Amino acid sequence: MSDSATKEQFLILTINPGSTSTKLAAFRGREKLSESEAPNSDASPDGANISAGCGGSGQAKASGMAAQLPMRTALILEFLSDAGLDHPDAVVGRGGFINPKTPCRSGVYQIARVRDGRVEVDERMISDVLERPQFQHAANLGIPLAAEIAQRFVIPAFTVDPVVVDDFSPVARISGLKGIERRSRAHVLSLRAAARWAAEQMGLDFRKSRIVGAHLGGGISIAAILNGAIVDANIALLGQGPFTPERVGSLPSGDLVDLCFSRKHSRDEIVKLLTKKGGLVSYLGTNDIRVIQGRITEGDAEAELVLDAMGYQIAKEIGAQAAALGGGVDAIVLTGGAAYSDVLLRSVTPRISWIAPVLVLPGSVEMQAMADGALRVLSGEEEVVPY
Repeated sequence: MSDSATKEQFLILTINPGSTSTKLAAFRGREKLSESEAPNSDASPDGANISAGCGGSGQAKASGMAAQLPMRTALILEFLSDAGLDHPDAVVGRGGFINPKTPCRSGVYQIARVRDGRVEVDERMISDVLERPQFQHAANLGIPLAAEIAQRFVIPAFTVDPVVVDDFSPVARISGLKGIERRSRAHVLSLRAAARWAAEQMGLDFRKSRIVGAHLGGGISIAAILNGAIVDANIALLGQGPFTPERVGSLPSGDLVDLCFSRKHSRDEIVKLLTKKGGLVSYLGTNDIRVIQGRITEGDAEAELVLDAMGYQIAKEIGAQAAALGGGVDAIVLTGGAAYSDVLLRSVTPRISWIAPVLVLPGSVEMQAMADGALRVLSGEEEVVPY
């Protein structure tokens, strides 16, 4: 099953649940056959990006998320029917904030396997992501949805590079305050896929490369990727690094303490302020870089300064992650929706091009990355990681 002709015959369904929609795509080998972003009929827009540990009832949120499974399953079946795809060979669900006993390594995990015509689901993985996730997030539904489709079609199910993949080096875990550990919180799926692509473009072995990857979207993750593993990164959600279209990034600690104890905001309001109302939204009232670029074209000096400041902070973090690799960086790769912005790239690229060649892979690569991961396993190129 490892020859390229057979490899290109696999029909793979990918599922990426969001707070207000379910993104779906079908691939024949690496060729995308069909894709859709189906709006959720009864999903709450508040179901994303907020930790169960940041206020509110984690159990209630988890129950609300699980209640969406039938609705989202119906959307998937409708997508397959409309696309004329009778029987996929495998399904991949976006990996959410699973909560295993040991840190998750990067790679492909098996949600369900087929033995003697029967589907065996990893029930521990399902319960870890639905009942006790590290964070409440719509992406947590990717694994149980893939398990449901696997059982309906009697096919294997996988998840690729879950959000909680943590390949940090020991030195990267030290925070500066005992009792608080730095843990990987990054767009791992996007970053590793972009780094793999960059290695291919440079003629390098991905498993023997030093690459700094930057996912530039509503959240920004910048990572040191050593031999395929993310050994350090800014913490994209309620962590460190550059501000983003919606998130604050690193803040002066004293001012943050004062804000938290000002009695002007509840704990939930503080979290929302830091994750949804910060960054470009805070300064310019919008998270849409296209709108900001239009304002810059019309001579808005404040918009130009703030967007350049975001580029400046992105470049600083890329430099920090280059240092984490110890220098000798083979390439820097920029991906995500904001990588389409010429104005932002003109702010970032001149500040980092002295480090290594800069490659740009704009837009979302998650669906392709999920399909590629399953394809590597199905074709025998890669083994699944034990959960």
